[in-house]
Amino acid sequence: MSATATVPARDPVSVALLCMVGGATAYALTPTFAKVAYDHGGSPLGLLAVRFPVAAALLLGVLAWRRRPRTVALGGRLLAASVVVYCGQTLTFFEALDRMDAGPTSLILYLYPALVTGAGVLLLGQPLRARAAVALPITLVGVALSIGLKGHPDPLGVALAIASACFYATYFLLVKAQLSRGAEPLELTALVYAGAAVAYLALAAGTGAADLPSGAGAWSAMAATILVSTVASSLLTFSALRHLPAPTAAMVATVEPVIAVACAAVALGERPAPLQLAGGGLVLAALVLLARDARLPQPIDSVRNSGC
Repeated sequence: MSATATVPARDPVSVALLCMVGGATAYALTPTFAKVAYDHGGSPLGLLAVRFPVAAALLLGVLAWRRRPRTVALGGRLLAASVVVYCGQTLTFFEALDRMDAGPTSLILYLYPALVTGAGVLLLGQPLRARAAVALPITLVGVALSIGLKGHPDPLGVALAIASACFYATYFLLVKAQLSRGAEPLELTALVYAGAAVAYLALAAGTGAADLPSGAGAWSAMAATILVSTVASSLLTFSALRHLPAPTAAMVATVEPVIAVACAAVALGERPAPLQLAGGGLVLAALVLLARDARLPQPIDSVRNSGC
């Protein structure tokens, strides 16, 4: 009598968690890749004018390969508003990166969950739950410390990073409205990318300010920004969300600022001061509190393109 060995099936939830961590990690590498391109002569507009046309073409190709028919028509006005706001978010973020260290810029961006929560309370009449009430001031203090109390932070860079967080929160709400109408996340992402590609190519042609970097290392960083931090991050995140509930995805997404700061320290030599580290810890603690709030919407990873 012979025994037949059986191979246990993979747990879809475990695979989904790995995909979510992979997507969050890929997205968190964006600031580091961008800084490498800047150091070799690239400009924010140059990076964006290359990133989105290529990323849009790849994601639209994925959609065509899947051959899934559209089930719900996307709202034209909401889609147009999403493209405009997303362009504002990415441009302010990459301009802020050009003026500030990657670590503080990334942490400031993570004001957006608190801003989304605040918008829900002030604009939508949602009750302010206990965890959110604690998380909001913690976030503000943490971001203030992460900017740094030593030296002279670039005021314009700080303003741009804060504007990026405000744009991100607005984009979150616009995309959430689209998803509530039945829009397919990957399709919505591809269309937003396509709109951003048209906008950035037009802006680059009109201003002539789209400087491209030189050298194989810089172009490798640009390619990684597109393939890893944009396309792969989107595909991994959307694959994970098929099996993960929103609170779990939100908790996993809190690794993004940690990875972003760690990568900046290792790859770029950024050495945050103790108070900046404390600020980053406060931001992370606030994100965890917000993610554990049962009324918190899905994290931006579940509705966004995968990043800035």
